[in-house]
Amino acid sequence: MPLSLFATDLDGTLLNSSSKISVYNKEALERCAERGIVRVVATGRSYYSALRVLDEQTPIDYLVFSCGAGVLRWSDRELLYKKTFTQEVATQIGELLSQKKLAYMAHTPIPTNHLFWYDDAGQANNLDLLARIAHYDECVLGRVCAETFLNGLTQFLVTTSCSETEFEQLTHYFSPYAETVRSTSPFLASYNWLELFPKGVNKGTALLWLCKELGIAGANVAVVGNDYNDLAMLENFAAAYVVSNAPLPLRERFKVVASHDSDGVAEVIATEL
Repeated sequence: MPLSLFATDLDGTLLNSSSKISVYNKEALERCAERGIVRVVATGRSYYSALRVLDEQTPIDYLVFSCGAGVLRWSDRELLYKKTFTQEVATQIGELLSQKKLAYMAHTPIPTNHLFWYDDAGQANNLDLLARIAHYDECVLGRVCAETFLNGLTQFLVTTSCSETEFEQLTHYFSPYAETVRSTSPFLASYNWLELFPKGVNKGTALLWLCKELGIAGANVAVVGNDYNDLAMLENFAAAYVVSNAPLPLRERFKVVASHDSDGVAEVIATEL
């Protein structure tokens, strides 16, 4: 089927190790535009964080951000879609996290969901939490308190270095209350993030929503990612690829292209055009 929409993850996929879009990847995205193909970046970053690595010259048409909690049109930055936890559900999840003594961050509603509260759960040695607070120091609102939940939240981000078995147990525990998304921490690879979003929120459902809005069939879509938070996106479309720097479980399930440092995005586009 002819390609009508191409979606790529950002960090570790479109961006190389220097957090840049290579010349070849950029040229490939520009070729998509010449053929009328819609270009989408689907990232776990908030819109605020995405702007640290994207600008008005970036050759894309839409941004799916915060793992699918929001979608905006790149040309005029119009927000088209957003999802938020209600105050009631956010409060309930906050209580469960405290009971489990988990270190987490709670992000305010879109469009200011780069702002967050945090609870270290007494884990003064949680190096990943400390690294994220330091990296986004201008976004920290303070420690979690009653005010945190008043207006609802976009997401919770739990940071942990627990075992695979323990992580799976946490995912199972929270799945009745939220959409659970696993990510490898970009700060410390020994930590994993369990991101909790409103039920139904992920990159896959956001892309399906966008396809419906644009009248594009799933058979005309190609996607590429590199980590577990891309899984819903990869599972929803037949033309699904991962770059070679993706974890082994993903490489065993999906078509593999060159790494993020060797223009894997350009390879997917060349294959699908």
